[in-house]
Parts: sequence; C-alpha cells; structure tokens
Amino acid sequence: MDVCHVTTAHPARDIRIFHKECASLAAAGHRVTLLVAGKGEDCEEKGVRVQYIMVHYKSRPGRMLRAPFALAAAVLKINPQVVHFHDPEFLIATRRLQQKGIRVVYDVHEDLPRQILSKFYIPAWLRRPLASVTERYENRVARRLDAIVTATPHIAQRFLPLNAHTTDVRNFPLQEEFTPVDPCQKPTPPHLCYTGGISQIRGAGEMIDAIGDLDVILDLAGPVDSCDYFQQLRRFPGWKKKIYHGMVDRAVVSRLMGQSAIGLNLMHPVPNYVDAIPTKLFEYMLAGIPVIISDFPSWKAIVDTHQCGLAVNPLDTAQIREAIKTLLADPAMAAQMGARGREAALKHYSWETEREKLLMVYRNFESQSVA
Repeated sequence: MDVCHVTTAHPARDIRIFHKECASLAAAGHRVTLLVAGKGEDCEEKGVRVQYIMVHYKSRPGRMLRAPFALAAAVLKINPQVVHFHDPEFLIATRRLQQKGIRVVYDVHEDLPRQILSKFYIPAWLRRPLASVTERYENRVARRLDAIVTATPHIAQRFLPLNAHTTDVRNFPLQEEFTPVDPCQKPTPPHLCYTGGISQIRGAGEMIDAIGDLDVILDLAGPVDSCDYFQQLRRFPGWKKKIYHGMVDRAVVSRLMGQSAIGLNLMHPVPNYVDAIPTKLFEYMLAGIPVIISDFPSWKAIVDTHQCGLAVNPLDTAQIREAIKTLLADPAMAAQMGARGREAALKHYSWETEREKLLMVYRNFESQSVA
C-alpha cells in the first residue's frame, strides 16, 4: 500500500515514527513516505522517503494552526491510500483527507487531556477547562477515523468505546540498539544515566540532589524543557557530578546506557506519567543494567516481577540516594538484576513483539480493499 506518515511536531528521525513504524512498514513491502514539518534535505533511508515541508510560524499556537493544513496539502499531492499521523493538532485536517477517499490513522502517543494538566507553559487556571474541551473534540473526531493506534493499553481503553478499530502498539525499544557491556569495561567512578526530557516533573532535580555526596557521575542527555529550570539545578551540590550531553543520536544513547551502572527514570506522579508505559525502563533493561524507577503501581509491578531494579518515591531524595547506594554496594546483585531485566525485555518488551500488531492494521486495510 501507499502509506504517508505525517508529523507536525516530531523530528524526522523520531524513534517511534521513523525507526520503528515507518521502517517496519517499508520492510513489509509498503511504499512509505514520511512528511515532516520543518527544514531539511529530502532523502530516502531504510526504504522510507523523507520529505520536509516548510511551515512559517512564530509561536507554538502558530505552528498548531498552520502546520496541519500545509502538510495535508502535501498529502493530497502524494495521494496515498493511507495517512498515518502522530500529532493531535492534525485532527483538524483529517475530514478533508477522508473526503478524498484516503484512510486516516491516528497514532496517539500521549493521553493528551491528562498531559495538558501538567503543561507548565499553560496558565494553571486554564489547564482543566482546556483539557475538557480538548478531550471532547478529540473524542468526536476519533469516532470517524479509520483506525487508532495507541502507545499504551491505557490510552487504548479510552478510545475503544469510541472506535472499535483501536489497537495498542506499545513503544518498546528495538533489540538491535542495545547490547550489554562487560562490567569490567565500565568506567570508575560508576556512571548513572538518564536520557530523555530534562525537566522538573521528569525528576531532574531529585536525580542531581540525590548524588550530592556520592562518588558517581550522572550522564544526562536529552532536550531541556526550561532553560530557567536547568539553571536552577546549579544550586544542588550534585550539579558538579553531572555531565550534560545535550541532544544525542541513538548510538550515543546506547553507549551511555551501556557504560552505566544504573539507569534512572524518576518521573513525578502526574496523571500522564502514572498510567504511561515507561519506554526508558525497557531500554535500560535491554542494555542489561539495573534500574531505579518511580514507584507507580504498574511500573513497580514490572520491576518486582522480573527483579531487575528498585522502585522508589520519586519525590524523596533520601530514598533515591539509598537505592543508588544499595545497588552500588553489591555489584553482583546489580549484575544479576541487569541480566534478568535484559532476559525479560528480549522476551516481552521489545519492538519485535509489537511490530506484528502495527502490520495487522494495514493488512486489515488491504483485505477491505480486496473485498
């Protein structure tokens, strides 16, 4: 089938969109184009044709209003059989595409209404009413779409009553990206790592505060949500023990995890995180390192079931520090946790276990076309 993936807000090499979904569809024989809002050089990689669409805007609201229609116009020029989009702002452009006979798939990465409740750049008084309006609109459009793909079962449960063609395709990591490193080859002092958005509600402050009196190095990599908050982190003694690598590619992510003694994922207990599937946890597990994670019930259940790390109160710096000391004090126990985590990830939590569900969505479209 001719398939067009569309993103108005993600980078072209987004791991879920490009490396997992687009590449998997291309490998299965589909003709795949990825349209990206932004400036770049069109290319073809992994069988996927990547095309950039310039959109001029001065603010986030400007992007949300302009980008969907600019990319929808580009979709119509390509005239694919299926358009698969990844940003809720594109919902506004879907009716026009369906009227042209194009099947439309909504890939829901986040529970948007719950996500709005924790957006720092939205005034606090506006978050709840905006979340309510957004949910009603998203639900109304979801009813008429041809399929919905969600990143978690929790999100799928929200959409299933609205659209029977809802499938969860969990954002598990690619096995090929992560290979365990011999503990004897890891650096001294031991390194801890966190890769992902650097922000208050993702636990950056607690991580840096927890290592203040420990002989460790904390590797941080990922986008900084707020420059002001990042500067505030300097007040912690642990600031001098961190290395910020900035935005890095997947090879560097793999290297940082491989050299680490512990992987950290200490999200704050906001609604959008408590019910999420922690992709970072499964990456750490594939890398063969023990983890320290937030003690949300679903996260803790995974760690306890596979005995691959420790779950702590992400707001309790002392508890985080003690968990780090516990793992570092017993390298043999930590190594066993890492090995059990990798074994579990290979069996249950890798992209290879999810890819078939994505392909089935497209097989259903093909069978409908034949019928």
